[in-house]
Amino acid sequence: MGNNINNLISSILEEDGGKDPKKYNVLFTPRRVDQRMKSRLEQAKEILQQEEVEGDIDLSGLLITDLGNLRSVYGDLNLSRTSIKDLGNLTYVSGTLDLSYTRLETLGDNFNEFEGHTLLLDGSYIKDLGSLTVVQGTLSVSNTKITDLTPLFSVGGNLYADNCPELSSIGDLTYVDGDLYLSGTKVSSLDGLETVGANLVITDTNITSLPEGLDVGNYIFVSKDFDVDSVDEYLRNKISFHQDE
Repeated sequence: MGNNINNLISSILEEDGGKDPKKYNVLFTPRRVDQRMKSRLEQAKEILQQEEVEGDIDLSGLLITDLGNLRSVYGDLNLSRTSIKDLGNLTYVSGTLDLSYTRLETLGDNFNEFEGHTLLLDGSYIKDLGSLTVVQGTLSVSNTKITDLTPLFSVGGNLYADNCPELSSIGDLTYVDGDLYLSGTKVSSLDGLETVGANLVITDTNITSLPEGLDVGNYIFVSKDFDVDSVDEYLRNKISFHQDE
């Protein structure tokens, strides 16, 4: 038994067709990990000295607390799991801005309109959206402690605000071109909402009726206590009941 295990280990550590051992231990030493992290931090320092960057930037997981001189990114900007608490001078990202699992509490005055593809705030410390009124692409604030969506009124893609136990109001929201997820929130009213282009998911909320004139493109997913009689007749066929556990 012991010989078989030794032979197996030896076969793994040998180069194909040769007797020289593979140096797997070199690949996983803490020293090399530290060197890679140091190299990434040096690259980040160079990047953040610039005001404009063309191309994607990945700073995820780095112990950075500010964005230096950075104002515009023509690509994706990944800041997930960093120590960022504010966005400094940043006002434009053309691709995805990933702020998930950061300590950021507010977007401040950095974005009145987010023109990029996706804005991710999942699992962050976000409490309010600052001056953000329009998102041209998708917005996700899932799994946060955000309390309302003010002053946001238009989202050109999907809006994910599910699993936000302290969210009680959609604020000024009137238009979502894609899906709208509000499940797992305290939201009780959709007053002011005019259009959801795809699916509306309001399971596990305090919503029991829909505003008059609301237009929903696909299906409406509701909890079993939802008042179907309150819905305009043309929407009733779109309702799908979810059996709460």
